[in-house]
Amino acid sequence: MWSEYDKKLEKSLRLNTQVLRKILFDKARFRMKALFIIKIAEMCWLIFLIMYLTSFVTRYFGQLPLDVAAIMMGLIVLGYFVFDIVQLSLMIQLQMKNNEEAIAIMQKKLETLKYMIVTHLKYSLFLFPLYPLLMILIGKIFLNVDFFSPHLRTYLVTNFIVGFALIPPFIWLFIQLSKKDINKEWIKNLLSGSGWHLANDAEEFLNEIAKFEQED
Repeated sequence: MWSEYDKKLEKSLRLNTQVLRKILFDKARFRMKALFIIKIAEMCWLIFLIMYLTSFVTRYFGQLPLDVAAIMMGLIVLGYFVFDIVQLSLMIQLQMKNNEEAIAIMQKKLETLKYMIVTHLKYSLFLFPLYPLLMILIGKIFLNVDFFSPHLRTYLVTNFIVGFALIPPFIWLFIQLSKKDINKEWIKNLLSGSGWHLANDAEEFLNEIAKFEQED
């Protein structure tokens, strides 16, 4: 009787282990699907921006200040788009399968993905000191305001000075995001919306599986 009971208990434990493993994998897979959708939406938006900025340069071709501002912003947006392609490629490679041998590989790829997301955000911070370029483009596109006109020149120069003054805090924040371990809560909050939390959650679910199996 005790032997039969032990067999039933062992079978029950194996079943519970499989169920727990599947639940954790499903949670990790759900996070990655959400991140995949976010990246696709972000890339669609970036494609729209690239096309619009290209048409903007064509429309105002010959007006050097506007052309320079639009081309610089277009190159920045193109850089973000290429970086998104690299991240998307890694997510496609990261096949979330309920497979024991694949856990270590998936953990490594998720760690790489998290690093890439942080790097993406770091370089997005360049927009802070370069915000006068955005101001020039937005003013022309939405308000038909030419900030290079004589009566607005002082205002434009003032904003470029402010942008220059933002360089030191930009460098400090860039360094903070360059640290390997992200433990500070305010940095985690800064990463909200970047997809880092989704990748981090998926990695933690895989870590739970690995830890559970080691204890087992």
